[in-house]
Order: sequence, then structure tokens, then C-alpha cells
Amino acid sequence: MRQDLTGIGIIPDVACWYWPTSKLIEAAIRNNEGKLLHHLAFGVRTGHTGRSPNDRFIRADELTHNSISWGKINQPMKKHRFDLLLEHAKQYVRAEAVCVQDVYCGADHHYRIPLRFIGTHAWQALFARNMFIIPTQEEQENFEYEWTILAFPEASVDSDMKEKCGLNSNDYIVLDFSRKIILIGSTGYAGEIKKAMFTVMNYLLPERSVLPMHSSVNVNKEGRVTVFFGLSGTGKTTLALDPECRLLGDDEHGWSEDGVFNMEGGCYAKTFRLSEKDEPLIYAATQRHGTTIENVAFDPLTRVIDYDDGSYTENGRASFSIDAISNAIIEGCKWPPKPAHKWRSVTPK
Repeated sequence: MRQDLTGIGIIPDVACWYWPTSKLIEAAIRNNEGKLLHHLAFGVRTGHTGRSPNDRFIRADELTHNSISWGKINQPMKKHRFDLLLEHAKQYVRAEAVCVQDVYCGADHHYRIPLRFIGTHAWQALFARNMFIIPTQEEQENFEYEWTILAFPEASVDSDMKEKCGLNSNDYIVLDFSRKIILIGSTGYAGEIKKAMFTVMNYLLPERSVLPMHSSVNVNKEGRVTVFFGLSGTGKTTLALDPECRLLGDDEHGWSEDGVFNMEGGCYAKTFRLSEKDEPLIYAATQRHGTTIENVAFDPLTRVIDYDDGSYTENGRASFSIDAISNAIIEGCKWPPKPAHKWRSVTPK
């Protein structure tokens, strides 16, 4: 393995390489990033309680000029503006400690992308370990990353920098497909990390005849694959967690000529009004060491969570590794998919 950040020009004060879950949680507590809850999950308040689509940009250059549908969703950013932001981030991190994690996006070895996460918050490094796929020890020794995610929640910009870079606020999420960099600053909402990488997969996979899907997927006893489509919060994960089926994944998948594969190594479940009776598998997954609980109310003394309290936000989230689901397909792939008799729409009760 190569413990070197100079290739991207990052020179932090301290670099913490490949820390495991327990050590990341210790660091997060020491840094006052959140609280250890009564069931040993780690609770955080992210400041932002959701993603900021108005603050997401894609660097416009020769590669992306004619291959992206530009508009309010895909806002272009000129090269010199991105360079200013990247240099700002590099200067910011010189006085900071960073946590580094090398992980994969994509369970299918033919299509997965090796990426390097570099972040100033230990709990977000834990989030990356939960949501992406951790290499085996042998894979880590020969790991060569392609993409880099830079996540600096406190690297805000002043009004002058905001104007120079054409930002809509102090927050920025910028994707550079030529240099294969994702730069996230001034927002601590971890969902930006996973969705930015999903954007990368949505751009790259169709060129390889793979359909990216925002969906949950499960597999029944006969091996039939069911794909649940829907917007966030519409019940995809709840439907996919049928106790009679095995869960392939809860949110992001690819469908190639070989079969369906999970892009992630974990789940990012909404927790508002989560109950042990109605969603036992998700509930159990939130009650464990290594799970991160975002923006959920809890008693400051007992640290007991109240999932029914949406006063701070109804977009509370739990991030946990896929192996927290007892019936999950850990390898993340299913070959080949058996076609359903017909498409049908299902609305959760």
C-alpha cells in the first residue's frame, strides 16, 4: 500500500491511515464530533440536515462539455474556479488532521471503482467505511485508487471567494471528471459523499452498457431478483427487507449483462418513526457499534434515541455496513437475474 498524499497535493498536519471502526469512533469522541449513544452507535449533528443540490457543480471541460445535460441539476463550473476552490482546500488542510480510507464503489469486480477518501472528520471516515466496500488485506496491499473524495466540512469560504468561484452559498460539492476528484466543503451532511460517487457511476457505467439504478434490490428463495424504484423516503428499503428474501442492497445498484450488483457496502436508512415492530432488521442494525446516527433526537443524559421526535429534522439517517442486515447478500452481486413476468408498481401501506 502507498501512504502518500503528495500526488494530489494534499499536505495535512497529520494523516491517519486506514483506521478501523473502533479507532475512528475514539477519535470522533475525542474531537467532540458527536456522542456515543446508549446502544454504542455514534450520534452526530451534521449542521445541514440534507443534501444541497443548489451547491453541487461539475467542472466543465473538454471531457464533459458535450456529455452532460447542463442546467439547474448539473451546474457547470469553469476550470479556474475549481482550481481556486481546490487550492483553498489544500491550504485549509495544512493545519488539520485527515483520516484516509481506501475503498471500492461497486461490488462487481468488472465495474468497481477504487477510490480514496480523505476527510477531516473521523466520523465521516467511518461513514465511508460503512457505505463503500472495504478491500481485503491482499487488495489493500496492491490498492491503486482512481478517484479521490475530499470532504472538509469546516472548510468554508468568505464572501470574496464565494463570488470568485460563482458559488450560491458557502457550501460546495464539485465533481471533476478529468482529474477524478470530488471536493466537498463547508457541509457536514454525509449523504453528499455517497450521492457524489453515485453521480460518478451514473456518468461512467452507461458507457460500459451498465444501467445505474436508484433502487433497493432483494432476491427470493427461487433466485428471482426484484428491483424497487422510488424517491428517497418512499419505502424502497422497507419493501426490500422482506424476511422471506435476501437483501442485495438498499439504494444504489448497477445492472449489467451479467446481473445486478450493489454499488455500496452498506445502507443509509431513514430513521424517522423507525420501530422495532415494523422494521426489525433496520432497527437492529441501528443498535450496534459502528453505526452512525445522523440528526436524530436523543436524551442528553441517558443517550437513548427517540426516533419519533422529528423536531430537528424528519430526515434522520443511520449508516451501517451491509453485514448488519442478517439476511443480506454480503458479496453484493447476483448472477444472473431471473426476469419477472411483468413490471408492476407497488405502493407501501
